[in-house]
Amino acid sequence: MDFQVILMWISTVFWTPLTVGMLGLIVLDVILGMAVALQRNEFDFRKIGQFYQTMVVPKFIGYQALHVLFVVLPGTAGTLLGTGADGTAYLFAVGPIVASVIDNFMILGLRRPPGSNVIVSGRSGAAGVILPTTDVSALLQPV
Repeated sequence: MDFQVILMWISTVFWTPLTVGMLGLIVLDVILGMAVALQRNEFDFRKIGQFYQTMVVPKFIGYQALHVLFVVLPGTAGTLLGTGADGTAYLFAVGPIVASVIDNFMILGLRRPPGSNVIVSGRSGAAGVILPTTDVSALLQPV
């Protein structure tokens, strides 16, 4: 097998939009975590590498392993169960990262803009979407 073919297969399997999105969120979370540590005067260069143990290994590599299991392996590619399980695994991997990014934004003093519908509850990382109430009485008036 040609080396270029192997690289193309690896990039096709692992370099998906979901993977790029997860890596982007990990980088954003690390940068925001460093900003929070600087703001609190708790920054320590020795702790920078901890993101590898807390984010990259359990979440990123774990998701990639499940992606291969559910989608890439022959016989499961394209099945509804494999695709659904892959999406669920992605949400479980990305959910805590998104919650951490939101928490870091809030700690830095960047509050949600007025009229936004996302409510975050504390450091627990629980986030929920609240639908806005809409007055539909104007729509019910005769023309």
